[in-house]
Amino acid sequence: MATEGAYPPFNEIDKDGNLVGFEVDLQKALCEEINKTTPVKCELMAQDWDGIIPGLLAKKYDAIIASMAITEERQKTIQFSISYQNGPENHRGSDSNHSGKFIKDNFKDSKVKSYGKIEEFYLDLQAGRVDLVFIDAFIAETGFLKTPEGADYEMVGPEYVDPKWFGDGVGLAFRKEDNDLKEMFDNAIRAVYKNGTFKKISDQYFDTFQGDVRRLNDLPVFFSIDTLRFIICLIYRFKTDILKCLIGVAVKAADMAELTRMICRSFDMGVTHFDLANNYGPPAGSAEENFGKILHKELKGYRDEVIISTKAGYDMWDGPYGEWGSKKYLTASLDQSLKRMKLDYVDIFYSHRFDPNTPLEETMEALELAVKQGKALYIGISSYSPLKTVEAKQILKSRNIALLIHQPSYSMINRWVEDDLLRTLEENGVGCIAFSPLAQGMLSDKYLGKTIPKDARAAEKNSFLSKDFLTKDALEKIAALNNIAKKRGQTLSQMAIAWVLRRPEVTSALIGIRNMTQLEENISAVKNLTFSEKELKEIDKYAVTLPVNIWSQSSQH
Repeated sequence: MATEGAYPPFNEIDKDGNLVGFEVDLQKALCEEINKTTPVKCELMAQDWDGIIPGLLAKKYDAIIASMAITEERQKTIQFSISYQNGPENHRGSDSNHSGKFIKDNFKDSKVKSYGKIEEFYLDLQAGRVDLVFIDAFIAETGFLKTPEGADYEMVGPEYVDPKWFGDGVGLAFRKEDNDLKEMFDNAIRAVYKNGTFKKISDQYFDTFQGDVRRLNDLPVFFSIDTLRFIICLIYRFKTDILKCLIGVAVKAADMAELTRMICRSFDMGVTHFDLANNYGPPAGSAEENFGKILHKELKGYRDEVIISTKAGYDMWDGPYGEWGSKKYLTASLDQSLKRMKLDYVDIFYSHRFDPNTPLEETMEALELAVKQGKALYIGISSYSPLKTVEAKQILKSRNIALLIHQPSYSMINRWVEDDLLRTLEENGVGCIAFSPLAQGMLSDKYLGKTIPKDARAAEKNSFLSKDFLTKDALEKIAALNNIAKKRGQTLSQMAIAWVLRRPEVTSALIGIRNMTQLEENISAVKNLTFSEKELKEIDKYAVTLPVNIWSQSSQH
């Protein structure tokens, strides 16, 4: 196998003449994985960049692992493994390969010079012999801009990620006839992702994960972001890939170790929106406190990438100002939430339910105050009726504050929002983030059997999901929906989430998860978001509103 040996920290030659770096360690791990089933001998050699593909074709070696982008141009002569890294092209091209063509074709009025080593163009840039360097942003950031020599320089212009030029990730290269070899390495790449070896290697060299996010959950594609639904987004924190604004995670109290794993895993899978409330627990407030600890310990460097929302409206303390929607309660509650999470602000602060005994003007004034005091960036409401939503919007508009979002319950067996609320939100430019798309777990495989599992929500004492909801008629409808999901190649949970997101008025959906399996299953709903007319008609036979909306009282005013 060959690598360049001149592209730190991915591959380089140390002072003792040894090949070292991220891809050197990855190559060893892949070969170890292959050797578990097929005896192979792996050797790694250095080869200059211009000669690296010709050397492969001349059978000087059998594979290349050198941060090589998977591009259409290269695939005319060689084949690639599945991608193991989301990285832009190594922009040090010459006439002997295509990597310099983007610059030559797109900057035709510029004089272009190619370099063989990174250090050479840094020196020319500092000496004023070149005005602009076109380079991998990560390499520029770590290898130059953060050094004393790079203090007077900055990154300019857009990010260039067009697959036509920069490929669809980075992969190992093979001769076209070596299909068996490619298959062995494809399987090895999947294995080192699955068993955590890839992440361990990445963590040794980088502060942020450098792999291909698709390998983490076998996502076949990345969805384009919808510019009309950009406020509450789940954006992959890897700059070259963007996921549509689809799923947020509702954080409630759980075993601290398991909660930490789930939050970190969801973030690694691209989730950046975490939804809380002052009363989430038990006990009330513990979810915010636990999330704050995890945020500061595990995700401290990513606060500016994370959307954190919290809500107030339900019972928190004794006395007349311990719940509902008074200015005193909402203000005190937000202060307590910030203290529990050790935050200066939240991104979104909600009125959790409509208060029929407090003037709506007072409730909206409390939300306005949160924004003007810098304690919340945006405000929202939850479980308000269409009429009260319009009134809230008008009150806030008169105060030059936008009503950003409404958070209603919505699922295949709780379709009240379709009567008028979704239309109202669209007409007033208010986003919709649906909670309980699984109807508190009813739209999952938990209730497909003849008995209620012990770990199911309906089996819990004092659960909001009453066993009375699980009527024979309801269970028959759920079973029928499950059969439709199977035909789509989805679990019932995945189809339920995708179904909620089918509506253009729905910005995002919140999922509440109890374990890692649920997390990965539910996020995978984004693999199939398209429904045929035939499927929707079949679903409508069984997706009828059942008496499961325990929040309906708030929306009846």
